[in-house]
Amino acid sequence: MIRRIATLLQRLGRDERGVAAVETALVGTVILACLFNVIEVGRYAYTTMQVTSASQAGAQATLVHCEPGDTPVTSECAGVTAAVEIATKATSLGNQVQLDGALEEGWYCVTGQRTLQMVATATEEAPSDCDDEGLPSGPPALYVRVRVTSEFEPIFPGLTIVARFPETITRTAWMRVK
Repeated sequence: MIRRIATLLQRLGRDERGVAAVETALVGTVILACLFNVIEVGRYAYTTMQVTSASQAGAQATLVHCEPGDTPVTSECAGVTAAVEIATKATSLGNQVQLDGALEEGWYCVTGQRTLQMVATATEEAPSDCDDEGLPSGPPALYVRVRVTSEFEPIFPGLTIVARFPETITRTAWMRVK
């Protein structure tokens, strides 16, 4: 009995029929997994760029919709929020992009790291110089902040590395209005 089993195993060990099918299945699985990841990461990057464009378009809409003297725009420019909402939906994502909260407006100074730091709200009186706030000298400027979000829905949930990425993509844009 043991001899028959040993003979059968030797014969199976020499038989190479079906090896190509097994190798193709193994390699094909790896290639398919890579392809799914490339597709999902590409879609995620594209969606992120569209959300960024939507926030920038919304910020730009404040300048297009409002007159230069209408400051602060959040209180002096009628319909600015509606104009910003329309502009944010102008990307290919359309209604998938939503404003995240109300428009914010304030007096900002540029820090030493070249970032904006709010020093007063738009309704408050701005400091005469950013140096008064302990920041590099220069006059503060009035900016409007537009923040938008969009939910990303993967095509292959659980099969790609995109499952580790944030589902909610949020982007912020500022526009200097004065």
